Amino acid sequence: MSGIAKILLEMGVVVSGSDLKESESTRRMRTLGARVSIGHDAQNITGDLAAVVFSSAIPQDNPEILEAKRLGLKVMARAEMLAELIKLQQSIAVAGAHGKTTTTAMISLMLEINGLDPTIVIGGDLQQIGSNAKLGRGKYLVAEADESDGSFLKLFPQIAVITNIENDHLDYYRSVHNIVNAFVQFVEQIPQDGFTVLCLDNRELAKIKETVPGNYVTYGIKRTDADYTAQNIRVNGMGS
Repeated sequence: MSGIAKILLEMGVVVSGSDLKESESTRRMRTLGARVSIGHDAQNITGDLAAVVFSSAIPQDNPEILEAKRLGLKVMARAEMLAELIKLQQSIAVAGAHGKTTTTAMISLMLEINGLDPTIVIGGDLQQIGSNAKLGRGKYLVAEADESDGSFLKLFPQIAVITNIENDHLDYYRSVHNIVNAFVQFVEQIPQDGFTVLCLDNRELAKIKETVPGNYVTYGIKRTDADYTAQNIRVNGMGS
């Protein structure tokens, strides 16, 4: 949530918010100009707000969400706000059970180093930009997509990157079959002039490539038939 808030603040939007406890994130938001309250309270919600955005960790009986609904305000999930930002630039969304943050960081830095000045929304702080988000002036937006509660299906990027599919988040999906179906839908949402990048080493992703029509770019280590393969990998400090 703090990443999206930072982007909005850098766009000149007035932002307020709340969290259960003080943290480096809340202090950073105040420095950027946000009004931050500690604790969730209905009094934090006023009728002049354009929208109230909540993260997947916030239950629907949260007092601030209940007050926003009572006042007839627009209530949006984090992914819905991210979807609005994605519409503004050529977007790359990274999903998968593991490796999302690392992959989002790698793509962001490749664009950054090559002078393309992307907008970045990532799940952890990126050392090179000193934050988890930044508003870029280039044409690309790189975002980490959260599949844990299915909200990534609200995103319609030009490019999807899927690292893997595993038996994860069963509290929401209930079965691996449902997880796979969600990723199939995500792939099907990519426009005809876009494409999906996926790891061919992952069995479920390999099946999707064979059965779901679309434009694909594949990578891997074990599968030599992938478009791109990594060989002779050497780890060196923070890189390889």
